[in-house]
Parts: sequence; C-alpha cells; structure tokens
Amino acid sequence: MFKLGESKDPKVIPRLIEFTKSKDGNERRLSASALGKLSVFKSQISEAVLPLIKLLEDKNPLVRQYSAKALGKIGRRDVIPYLKQLMNDKKEYVRSAAKLAISQIEGEVGESRGEIYVCLNCGEPISGKFDVCPYCGDPLIK
Repeated sequence: MFKLGESKDPKVIPRLIEFTKSKDGNERRLSASALGKLSVFKSQISEAVLPLIKLLEDKNPLVRQYSAKALGKIGRRDVIPYLKQLMNDKKEYVRSAAKLAISQIEGEVGESRGEIYVCLNCGEPISGKFDVCPYCGDPLIK
C-alpha cells in the first residue's frame, strides 16, 4: 500500500478507497496515509473524502489520526466539523492531528511565521505557529 501512495498515480485512488473498508486496521491506516499523499490530484481525490470521514470514527486511534492527516492535506473546508469532533478524542495524537488538519485547511500553517521546525521525538517537519509538535506533543526546535 505504501507503494500505491508513493506512485503519484491518481488511478490508484479507487483501489485505496477499497482498502479503507478492510477489516485490518493497519490496512485502513495505510490507505488513509496513501490517500493523503495523493491529495494533489484534487479532482480525483474528492471521491476519497467520504470514506476518510467515516474513518474518523474508526475504533483504531491510528486510523483516526491518519484519516485526519489525509483530510487536512486534501484541504476541503466542509470536513472541518468532522475534524472538530476529534478534539475530544481520548488520544492526544488524534487530537493533535485534527488540530493540525483544521489549521492546514484554514491556511494557518506555514503562513504565520514562515519557520520550519522538526520534532525531536517523532521527526515530523512542522511549519507554522506551533511551539509543540501537533503529532506527539513534544517541544519543537528550528
């Protein structure tokens, strides 16, 4: 599934959408991640929005996290109410992913200070007005 996301081929989007229905939580998580990587194909990726919204309610918190990340990359404003529902999730990393996704959609990330940070804990590059990593909550460094 990783290769599908890295393929940069919008023709794999329908196949990845099918994987969002898998009984295997890891396959659902990886499909959400791959769909996020293909978010640049705006006309084709729109068919993935509803399946990704459904994954925001998945029992597996990693699936919820990766679905939120993918929706943030897709950038449609109509998903913000669904992402806001994750703000009370039991897992901090799910709440952080939802917060980051909302910020991406609203255009806040990367525009406020123009600086890039790297999380010492998870290694994720973060741009914008965050002092802590929205993925894991650790402090950020330039």
